[in-house]
Amino acid sequence: MKRFVVTCALGLWVAGCADSSHVPTFSSGVAPERPLLGQSPSEQRAFCEEAMRYTDELYPLALAERAECLPGAFLLGLIRGVPACEAELMRCEATQPEVHTTDLMCEIHDFSPYAGCQATVGEVEACASATAEVVTRLVWPLSCSYIFELISRAEPAAEIESAIEGLRRGPCAPLGPTCPYFGVALDELAAFVRNR
Repeated sequence: MKRFVVTCALGLWVAGCADSSHVPTFSSGVAPERPLLGQSPSEQRAFCEEAMRYTDELYPLALAERAECLPGAFLLGLIRGVPACEAELMRCEATQPEVHTTDLMCEIHDFSPYAGCQATVGEVEACASATAEVVTRLVWPLSCSYIFELISRAEPAAEIESAIEGLRRGPCAPLGPTCPYFGVALDELAAFVRNR
């Protein structure tokens, strides 16, 4: 199984600029009251395949390409301004080599990382969808103009860190006591915000 949280954490690291008008939702079709670790093999496969689809939608390849180009464009922008940054970003993205991806299949349903987790499928899906809303609203818009606007703030990360804490206390709270593995994605997002 493509591990959902690890993939999300990696996706957060490459977050760039995307169309923030659409917020992906996580919906496996498995009964929401079903325990995560109590799924049948067919339900595990459905959950895994939805995790793969959701992750690909929230963190598409275009974001990784943007992340490769942002540092150089940002440095140029520090010297020549935001328009030069945006122009360099467009030039760099247009010259990125094509990357061929291989689809990973959910032939093996490895739920061992979630040992002891008492969350239901519905609780996991609710946390994932709420996290996508935060990422889409506050992390995706990292274009040149947004980066320069952020660094002009006294506390540029405060809004995002507050939103992350809202996830911990709200939609993701049911996962905290017995499913610390799912906290990895939120930890990685918080670290990304603090260290960018």
